[in-house]
Amino acid sequence: MTATTNSFGDSVLLTKEPLNLQKIVDELSGPSIGAKALFIGTTKDSFEGKPVTYLSYEAYEPLAIKTLFKIIEDVRNSKKIHHHQDQQQTQSKHQFHSSSSSSSGLKIIIHHLLGESQIGQISLIIGISSNKSEGTFEICNQILKNLKKNVQIWKKEVYDLGHGEPCWKENLSIV
Repeated sequence: MTATTNSFGDSVLLTKEPLNLQKIVDELSGPSIGAKALFIGTTKDSFEGKPVTYLSYEAYEPLAIKTLFKIIEDVRNSKKIHHHQDQQQTQSKHQFHSSSSSSSGLKIIIHHLLGESQIGQISLIIGISSNKSEGTFEICNQILKNLKKNVQIWKKEVYDLGHGEPCWKENLSIV
């Protein structure tokens, strides 16, 4: 499946195919890029003491893609996420507005696995690139929180036999 992109080159992909971390790292690379921040979500083997066999993700794909791009747009327009210039030059801050995104090198990639995710398998990759390191981790964290709270992707935990019925998990309520 091909990722959907916006005018800034940001991309979103929901797929049943294994996620390709190296492909995302390559897509975030460029001669003016000085920093990359990655969040890599993997399936763990237990939850609250119950052994997990696998996770299953389902989505209302058209709305989930739209919501992910809205999160990206909000991040680009956010007054909380900003780019710091070198301290030696000035203490002023420049926000990551759409008009300054190309000069900052800001690029955002979100790939999410759908279907079954086995123990240890990558189920989510959020990648951020910029020409400076300041702000990249904050952007990544903001996207993760908003994704978990708002995106129409649902997770079902399937447990080992004798440890409970499969359980759908609610989206987080993050304040």
